[in-house]
Amino acid sequence: MSDTREWYIKIEGKKEGPYSVMELRHDQRITPETLVWKKGFEKWVPIGKVRELRKVFADEEELEPEQKDFEHGELPTRITPDGLVIDMREEPPNIIIWIALAVILIAYLIYKLNSIL
Repeated sequence: MSDTREWYIKIEGKKEGPYSVMELRHDQRITPETLVWKKGFEKWVPIGKVRELRKVFADEEELEPEQKDFEHGELPTRITPDGLVIDMREEPPNIIIWIALAVILIAYLIYKLNSIL
């Protein structure tokens, strides 16, 4: 989740902010109907309608590391009630590619053995 403090909220008619997504997630006053705004928005919008903020109401188990963390060589992290979690899981190898390579290698070895004998 973004640590950039760019989101403003309206609580009981009062403008507050800027807040980061993480701060919005942990603010007990926030509901899907809370109005939010950031630079570039034409008007205030209910937070539940903003795609960028859908994780504000997600359960911890539903949260996934952002793809941009991988693209920049950073470890995907998230903050849970127990503290900071670094996701060390790696993508599993594509089994079809490994099977194809094994078949090609076996076929090559059989070909070489037949030419020797």
